[in-house]
Amino acid sequence: MAANPCPSMETGDVGAVTGDAGGEGGSDGAVPEVVATTTNSSASGGEAILLQQSGTLVSLGSQVCARISPERWCVTCQDLVDFQRIVREAVREGRVVPTALDDFNPEDKVIGPNFYTIVDQLIKPMTAETQMSWSLGLHPEGIDCDLFITHAWVEGVYEFIDKVLACWPKRAKGAWICTLSMPQHLDI
Repeated sequence: MAANPCPSMETGDVGAVTGDAGGEGGSDGAVPEVVATTTNSSASGGEAILLQQSGTLVSLGSQVCARISPERWCVTCQDLVDFQRIVREAVREGRVVPTALDDFNPEDKVIGPNFYTIVDQLIKPMTAETQMSWSLGLHPEGIDCDLFITHAWVEGVYEFIDKVLACWPKRAKGAWICTLSMPQHLDI
C-alpha cells in the first residue's frame, strides 16, 4: 500500500455514504419518521427515503441539509484518498465507463474520468437512497471547513485528487468541494 498522503491521519475504511442521518430531528425538535420510499426520477434511478416531519414529506437528504449548515458539508483528506480508490475500483469493474462527453481511457491512471461522469455514474447512484451529499453521508454531523476548493467539472478526478492531496495543509481537517459537498439529488 502507498504511503498515506494525509497529514496526521491513518488510512481507514470508507464510512457508509448511505448511512443514517443521526441527530435529534428537525428545527421543531420532532424526530422524523420514515414513512415511504419513492423511485428517484433522476437518471440514476434508485429509491429515495422519505421522512414525515410535522405532517410534511421530505427526503432524508433535505432534512439533514436543513439541520447542518452548508459550511460543514466537508470531506477530509482521508475521504479523498478513499474516494479516489472507490473511483478506480468502479472504473476497473466497469461501473464507470466512458461516454460521448467523456471519452476517458479506462486504462489511464493519471487523469481519470471527469466529474460529470463521476457524479452521474457513481455519486448519484451511491447516494440515491438518502439523497445526501457524499460528504454528509460520511459525516452526518458535518465537519469544520478549513479549505474551500473550486475546480472545473471537466477535470479528471485522479489528477484533481492527486493535486489536492499534494498541497493539503497540515492543520486542515475539512475541505468543501462542490461535487462531494453538494447533495447532487436535491434542487438547492
